[in-house]
Amino acid sequence: KLNIINQVADLGVYIKIVGFSLSENITPQAIKGFKELAKKADFVSREEVSQQRMLAFAPCKLGADCAFLMSPKIMLPSQKNEVFTWLEKSGFTVGLCLRTEDFLGNTESDIKRLEGFTKGLLSALKTRDAKLLLIPHHPKDIVMLKEVAVLLDRLDFTNYFLISKLPSAIEIKAYAEYCDHVITSRMHVAIATLGMKNAVTCLPYA
Repeated sequence: KLNIINQVADLGVYIKIVGFSLSENITPQAIKGFKELAKKADFVSREEVSQQRMLAFAPCKLGADCAFLMSPKIMLPSQKNEVFTWLEKSGFTVGLCLRTEDFLGNTESDIKRLEGFTKGLLSALKTRDAKLLLIPHHPKDIVMLKEVAVLLDRLDFTNYFLISKLPSAIEIKAYAEYCDHVITSRMHVAIATLGMKNAVTCLPYA
């Protein structure tokens, strides 16, 4: 990709790469590409860690994550959907977004892990008399969250809402604004929630 951008820059097109992050394991080939591109383009990272990594071999300014800063209110339709209607009910609200990979397959051990997780979550929800919003970020997440919903029904917990249609990024951020706390293994859902100044518990994965 850097080679393509370099070729475009050679045609005289002004290049400005904005809002990127840089891995600590950047390859020598990528470093060479960035050094070459730095003669023709400007770099603006989205956070300070990436800026410092980039400065080791090319000039880089510090910017911000646009998704983190953008308000969802300016892009949402004026008519609220059923999710917002449910969210506007009073009560402490927890959002949950799980990847299918967090509880792999349908083996007995996987099912037990999901059951244990759901029971633990339910115990925590009851201490705050909280309601639960199941938020998918990927089509596979819907499958995962449906499994959670089945377990919630089995455990006689009904104060939840499953978003069964994949929401847009801006909708996820708007839903996160209504949540008092979000539990997620999806980085972008965590970013959306932090952007709305609400608490996040991040589930790590390998």
